[in-house]
Amino acid sequence: MTCPYARFVEPEDETTSPPTTATSKLTINGSVNNDALAEILSLTGYGTSSSAKPELKRLPSSDELVTYGNYLQLNLLLNSQVLLSAQNDQNKNPVHDEHLFMIIHQTFELWFKQIIWEIDSLRDIFGDDSIDESYMFVSINRLQRCVQIWRLLCDQIIILETMTPLDFMEFRSYLSPASGFQSLQFRLIENKLGLTEKSRVLYNQSSYKNAFPSAHEQKELTNSLEEATLLMVIERWLERTPGLEDTSFNFWERYKRSVVQYIDYLQ
Repeated sequence: MTCPYARFVEPEDETTSPPTTATSKLTINGSVNNDALAEILSLTGYGTSSSAKPELKRLPSSDELVTYGNYLQLNLLLNSQVLLSAQNDQNKNPVHDEHLFMIIHQTFELWFKQIIWEIDSLRDIFGDDSIDESYMFVSINRLQRCVQIWRLLCDQIIILETMTPLDFMEFRSYLSPASGFQSLQFRLIENKLGLTEKSRVLYNQSSYKNAFPSAHEQKELTNSLEEATLLMVIERWLERTPGLEDTSFNFWERYKRSVVQYIDYLQ
């Protein structure tokens, strides 16, 4: 039986590596060439969202061997670290800790992608008019998965703390004006969960949307705001839960009675 993922796997060849000509043009008179940088990032797929994915080549035939490396697209993943400190005219050697900084933030984005994957699946489940009870275990499991991912992301800060502020300042100037506030996927997670506009913190005294100038980023933000959030679909599901009507089983009355009985028992 052919692996169902085989057609998405890109063979390992030299055509997937970023061209050295673009890399050599990353700086102009000591300043970062943003156009050249954008070209390299687009080739590696870094920073792309779900609506702007790089097209992956398919295996030439179904007989092609699926390996660990080509299944995980490691030729793309492991070549997506373009260190800006290495491209400066005055310093051909990269700042050591920039590599750690980039790896950690790329890892954040990968986990953000997984969280969005889980949230979207939960929105689909609870968005139906009728939800089978068999989905409850699946839903709880996926929510718990998101919780564990968040815990892991918080633990990553411990690794980042091995880099001192002075170490960070060695390459921070190369990153300007970039900011972690510009993480599109983080904003999508907030929108999909149900964060309202009035609850947001202003970005430079303006809307967070202004941090995303590209058309595809604006489109993704707009879509996430127009779609039903996880909070909305769960609220609708709870509103449809039987047993809350006065003419049927009075859940809250039975619940309060049970609590009172338990308190009496403890006393």
